[in-house]
Amino acid sequence: MNSPSIKRRLLLASSLLVLGFTAVAAWSLSAAFEEQAESALRERAQTHIYTLLASAQEDAQGRLRMPRVLADPLFNQPDSGTYALIEGEHGDYHWRSGSLLGRQLPAPGPLASGSTRHSRMGHLLVVDQAITWDDYEGQPVPYRLRVALDTSALEAQQRDFRYTLRLWLGALGVLLLGVQLVAVHWGLKPLGDIARDIRRIEQGERDALSQDLPVETRPLVDVINTLLEQSHRRQARVRHSLADLAHSLKTPLSIVSPKQ
Repeated sequence: MNSPSIKRRLLLASSLLVLGFTAVAAWSLSAAFEEQAESALRERAQTHIYTLLASAQEDAQGRLRMPRVLADPLFNQPDSGTYALIEGEHGDYHWRSGSLLGRQLPAPGPLASGSTRHSRMGHLLVVDQAITWDDYEGQPVPYRLRVALDTSALEAQQRDFRYTLRLWLGALGVLLLGVQLVAVHWGLKPLGDIARDIRRIEQGERDALSQDLPVETRPLVDVINTLLEQSHRRQARVRHSLADLAHSLKTPLSIVSPKQ
């Protein structure tokens, strides 16, 4: 059974290395981009929370009241992708942004006062913040502010990024495989030179392998040249022995041979 060639082994190893590199690079870059994009969206939603608090007014008792129209037009335009909801006073106060017309946000879970929670609900990124608002009597009144942002555009952007990333990394992988093929062929060229020199020695065109080869091949070349030199010496001794034998047999043969 023939063993795989060195070139095939090197190409297999380099191919696995390139595939592993492109897979890890694709996963890490995609994860980093998605995390960065989602973090930016969370910060944007948190900024909207602060905008709502800055836009809040007070009634005659000093309780939080929101205006009907906000300065940010995204809260006033129906189905704009930016939604807000405020509930408080133990269920007695409800305010919805104009963008929530015809829409309902998923029911919120419990949240302690002073806490903030970010969550994904379908195609919505929701930020919940529980606060207390002191009225004119100094009594803390609980409120729950919710801002939801549509993530459809973000998800489309992430899909486009993944597609472009895979396309470019795939092209880079093919290029690296081509470079590896050239590098392996160039790196193994000295072995081909040794094989050609051996064929020339078999044909009697050379007596030894060339020393003009990379350092890594010199031990092999030295061993082969040593074996060739020993073979030449052995052949020379055999020729000398045969010549001596022929000379030693020449005189006795001339004596016993009949004279003409």
